[in-house]
Amino acid sequence: MLGEGGLSAAQRSQAMASVLTGALPLARVFGYLAVSVANTLVLATLGRVREFSLLRLAGAPTAQVVRMMRVEAGMVVGIAVAVGTVVPLLPMATMSLGLTGSLLPHFPVLLYAGIVAAAALIGPAAILLPTRIALQRGSSPRRR
Repeated sequence: MLGEGGLSAAQRSQAMASVLTGALPLARVFGYLAVSVANTLVLATLGRVREFSLLRLAGAPTAQVVRMMRVEAGMVVGIAVAVGTVVPLLPMATMSLGLTGSLLPHFPVLLYAGIVAAAALIGPAAILLPTRIALQRGSSPRRR
């Protein structure tokens, strides 16, 4: 008996198993990639403790340093999303042309929105939390 889309229950079950079999390793790779990018951002931010101290010595209040880092985090995420969107377009378009005859690739919009949302959450958190920690460690600017 055929259901929606002309597929039998067994075919739908097999298709779902195939999607899950391919999606789980891919999700693990993306998870590992997110952890390594976050780790890189944290280490790069904590490596700027001397810069933060110099800004504080020059008279910049803590709120201004945090605001500067917030703008920087927004720029990093924006550039990452833009590059991450543009770079795969050529391979996706050529693959789509070969498979469907159309240059316009098809991709799940919700998946793309989820990836952008994850980048928008992980990026600023990996920059702003270490900034707060670094500013608390050297909270009082002193002159020698």
